[in-house]
Amino acid sequence: MREMKRLGAVGVTKIRYREEDWRLLKELRGRALKVIKPLVRACLDPVVYGSVARGDVSLSSDVDVALLHPVAPCVVEEALRREGLEITSKEVVQATPQHAPKAYLYVLAGGEVIVSFPLVKLSEAEVNFYTFGGKIGVEGLLEGRRVPGVNKSLKVIIPIPNGHLEFPLLGNELETSKVTGIPISIIEERKRMLLRRRTCRRSGVFARMVLGPDEPIEVAVRELAIRSPLKRVE
Repeated sequence: MREMKRLGAVGVTKIRYREEDWRLLKELRGRALKVIKPLVRACLDPVVYGSVARGDVSLSSDVDVALLHPVAPCVVEEALRREGLEITSKEVVQATPQHAPKAYLYVLAGGEVIVSFPLVKLSEAEVNFYTFGGKIGVEGLLEGRRVPGVNKSLKVIIPIPNGHLEFPLLGNELETSKVTGIPISIIEERKRMLLRRRTCRRSGVFARMVLGPDEPIEVAVRELAIRSPLKRVE
């Protein structure tokens, strides 16, 4: 709490985790590791991002694993299937014409894990998206570390030994930048986007294509590009 006073954040609340909270976090992280370890063995560099990285999980939390560099979809799929993991469905999504198109694999690993990776190089702002929400690699997961980040309710989460501290992003933009290490300009951009989603009550995307588990992503991208070009505007 002294750290928060030093930062000057307003509206700081301390949340103490119950035993069931710790058990749920352990379960979700175990599920993530079942997917991450095969990707590491394939010489990829996966991270977990969101609540599973921060620690403020709930029964509705997704387990999100991401690669932050472009990779051939067949490499990712083969790494997972080689370990006996089942891919139940796939998507190709581009949020806006300015954003990199990404592939999403829905994987069964004692529960669903969502694996995403870009199909072209991410911009610096897009990489910072993962830091904004909190991201952690395999070593951090194995060591039981948690990281700060911002949740979908625009609360800044800072892990402490018995739970976390949280404060609202709104009105604490500078403090959020200090906590996450993200430039204030990107904090403002992410804030605008999340507020827009909250106001509109939807999160539409520029282009999306849903695939079956055996449909190749590479072919789907070419088909989608014909109907609704997946352009990357630098």
